[in-house]
This record gives sequence, C-alpha cells and structure tokens, in this order.
Amino acid sequence: MEIKLFTFTLVSLWTYGVLAYEYHCSKRSALLLLKRPAYEFSLRMLQKVSQETDSHFVYSPISTWLQLSALAEGADGRTFKEIWKVTKHHRNRCFKRQLGEILNKLSKDLKNECKRKSVIAMDKLMAVKKFYVRQIEKLYGIKALLLDFNEPEKSARKVNQVTKDGTDGLVDNIVYYDDFLSTVLLMSDANYFKKSIRDVLFVNKFRNEDVDDVDRGNVSTKIDIL
Repeated sequence: MEIKLFTFTLVSLWTYGVLAYEYHCSKRSALLLLKRPAYEFSLRMLQKVSQETDSHFVYSPISTWLQLSALAEGADGRTFKEIWKVTKHHRNRCFKRQLGEILNKLSKDLKNECKRKSVIAMDKLMAVKKFYVRQIEKLYGIKALLLDFNEPEKSARKVNQVTKDGTDGLVDNIVYYDDFLSTVLLMSDANYFKKSIRDVLFVNKFRNEDVDDVDRGNVSTKIDIL
C-alpha cells in the first residue's frame, strides 16, 4: 500500500512538473492555449452562420468567443459547464491576466485600422456583483452595463451611446428597444474597419445599397455589401 501510494505521488509530481514546464504562465503559453479553442469555436460558428444566411454575411466569431468567455467569469454550476463546452477557454487566473494583456496590446496596435466596442448589458434586477463587472472590463475589454430592462428605450439609448463613444461615432445604432423585451441579458459587438484596411482586403468588392429591414418595419438604410 505504501509503495503504491509512493508511486502515485511520484507520477503526480512528474505530471505536474511536465505541465508546469510546458505551460508556464507566459504570453507565449497563453497564446498557445488560446488558439485552438478560439479556432474551433470560430469554425463551428462560421459554418452555422454560413448555413443560416446562405453565405451572405460577414461575421467575427472571435468577438462572440470572448463575450462568452467573459460571461463564464460570473457563472457557476450547470451554466458554467454549458458555456465551457462551447468556449473551452483556459480557466487559470494567471493565463487570464496574460490574455488580458494580449488583448489590450492588440487593441492598441489596431486602433488606427479599426474601431471596436463590445458590450454586455444585464438587467440590474439580477444583482450582478460589481467585481464581475470590473473583471470582464479589465480582462476582456468588454463594457458591462447594469440596466433597467423594464425601461427598454432608455436601456437601448445607453448601449448605443457607449457603442457610439467607443467607435468615435462610426457606429451609433446597434440595438433597439425591443431587443430588451423578455430577456435579462444582451450582447452586442460593433466592428468598423477604416477605409485603408477595407481597400487592402476588399478592393472593388463593396457596393453601397439601400436595404429594407423587415424586422424593423421595412425601415430603409444604406449599408456596404460585398
């Protein structure tokens, strides 16, 4: 019994040593642990979106992956397990800090090429802890808003204002009042590529057209279409 216990201890220590050696907490290790789950999630989401829209859609799945990972910070039990099945993100706190630094640097590097604002709006009746709000803003750069969903028009204005401020006025109307009906949580993400990078990626691929939004009462709006 003592020999078996000693052997088990040695194996456990050796395994821990190998894992610590291969995945010591660094930006390089954080990137390695980030790439695969983010890639697999993105692939599944893009396939689903492509099927639902007949491939007529431009979508950034990494933003959704980050938002779901941020939601997991405040989840537990069954809810956390369901989110983690989808994201497969690393749960070590040190790696989360490294990820936060990577995302902050990425945002700074891309500030001249694109504008992005990610928002998670939650009904304040859920009594979400302020610590959670601070954590997801610090780690993921996502703005968390505690709003009164019983006042949907006011809530929509606040989300739109935060988005407008975060994109220097480039995106100013991303949610509507009826998005806040019969729900307690809403995620939105606005990405705007400036003309310089749009020209590089999609030379002569855009055309500006009037599109009727059936869900909003056939309101006509101009959008760039690939």
